[in-house]
Amino acid sequence: MANIRDWLDKGDKSSARMTKLLAILIRQARLEKPLTYGDVARELGVHHRAVHHIAGYIGYTLSAVAERRGWSRRRPPPLHAMIVNDITGLPGRGIDGFLSEMYQDAATNQEKLAVLKAVYSQARNYDHWAELCELLDIPLDGDALADAVEKARRARGRGGEGPHHLALKTYVSEHPQAVGLAPGSRVGEVEWPTASGDKVDVVFERRGLRLAVEVKPYHAGEGDLLRGVFQCLKYQAVLTAEAALADEPVETRVLLVLGGGATDEVVSVANRLGIPVRDNVRFQGDRPYPDAP
Repeated sequence: MANIRDWLDKGDKSSARMTKLLAILIRQARLEKPLTYGDVARELGVHHRAVHHIAGYIGYTLSAVAERRGWSRRRPPPLHAMIVNDITGLPGRGIDGFLSEMYQDAATNQEKLAVLKAVYSQARNYDHWAELCELLDIPLDGDALADAVEKARRARGRGGEGPHHLALKTYVSEHPQAVGLAPGSRVGEVEWPTASGDKVDVVFERRGLRLAVEVKPYHAGEGDLLRGVFQCLKYQAVLTAEAALADEPVETRVLLVLGGGATDEVVSVANRLGIPVRDNVRFQGDRPYPDAP
């Protein structure tokens, strides 16, 4: 291929979005943090089904890069393997041809996840990101988010719990399906105390899993939403440490639930830090109507 930009600049929406997605996935690869299809869709501003098609462009583009002179020994990692299903933690089936036979021959999801862990580690330690970004004419580091950190630092609560926060917290605790758990799952516990002195808005416990949920009402400002991302990061660390010290065989997960929409900055920060977000979770009576996938 004479000019790799000929592959990227086909003039259609998918190729234009692929350039943006490449920058996102390089960022995540360097952090060793995969994203779900929903995470990617939210940051790209597309429906989650479109992500599969865009990811296909990435696989073939990186294969084309590897065939260029001088790139056989610095073959780019399969970046589209960084996009995974939120339940299985695995990429779509289209990834099979781009990963090793060990992945393709793996009999269980756990075996596939073990192979992926090695793939992500190799991607994080890839030494040629700068050259790849120069070749593809995309930014290496993306936008700086120092302003987002400052917004989170300046954010302050409204002085006590408001009725909208209480209503959403109560609704989430009584409707596990609102956070992706199976209908009929045990309800969550509100105001879960932690060893750090904090109280998590809602915690769900099921076999082998402890899910901590931070809730922000629809009227929360961007600074407060960003603060919620960092609160989830804290809960992840504290609850993981508690489980380890108590020798509890549980997996700790966190989730930021928003009554309103997540801004681009909130999505970008959450993705970089590996914090899942479910936004536009509202309810009328006992019926939710989430606007996001």
